[in-house]
Amino acid sequence: VLKGSSLEMGIEYGANLKEELNQALGIIEDFYIVQHKVTYAQLKERAEQLYKRFPEEYKTFLTGVAVGSGLNLNDTKILNAMETYTGLINQEDVKCAFLFIPNSKTLTGAAMIGRNYDYPAPFDKLANLLTVTILKENGKIPTAFISIAGEAYCPSCVNSKGIFIELNNGTPSGGRSININTETMLSKMLETLQISKSLSEVNSNLNNVQSDYSLIVNAADSNNAYSFEFSSTLGMHSFIPNIGQTFASTNFYLNPIWGNSVPIPTDATTWNGVTRRNNLLN
Repeated sequence: VLKGSSLEMGIEYGANLKEELNQALGIIEDFYIVQHKVTYAQLKERAEQLYKRFPEEYKTFLTGVAVGSGLNLNDTKILNAMETYTGLINQEDVKCAFLFIPNSKTLTGAAMIGRNYDYPAPFDKLANLLTVTILKENGKIPTAFISIAGEAYCPSCVNSKGIFIELNNGTPSGGRSININTETMLSKMLETLQISKSLSEVNSNLNNVQSDYSLIVNAADSNNAYSFEFSSTLGMHSFIPNIGQTFASTNFYLNPIWGNSVPIPTDATTWNGVTRRNNLLN
């Protein structure tokens, strides 16, 4: 649980997770540098590309992480960008999924939210370092990001108002291009939960932004779910399930408004995403 300025919170994060951060860095370097002959310079370059798209507040946080942990700033950047290295060795892409079951369909009478954070190796080892970090910044809604130690953003987040948000890879529909001229969606998601008191406010705050990656951002509260289908080149269309309906999202867009501008989803092009979604709904 972190309080204070961005720098102070980063320092405390680094100090409290020093052991975990060093473990994560060792796993990443062993997998990419030792096993797959990727150079440290290549990891650093890929990490720098993401770092440039973070706002200054986040950069200050990462500086604090370096101070608190004793790692150098380049190492903290490499840790923060651990999701982006699959392309360096042509790994199979990620297969994240999201599931929302409304309260009318559960035994407890409470809605259920499921999230599968599916990454290839070395995340099988990094998964042991999953961390919940709560940011309590002055004037902002307390928000937790759930991530591997060193990922200082929002693979999955939940705030004190009961709003959950997560991201799925959307490149099978939106394309692989990266928009380097916009703030990364990885930070915008966390920022959105820190200022949103309701799901409708999340909707308002995400409706007029661009994404650097093609992503499917799913959000839910105790009653409803929203899905935001971002393409790095084609913009965004939201998909709002019918109230009381079980909703599942994998790695392709669901809003029919996309029409012929995106490929027709098949298992072959969505990492079995069509079948995976059907399985979740069933």
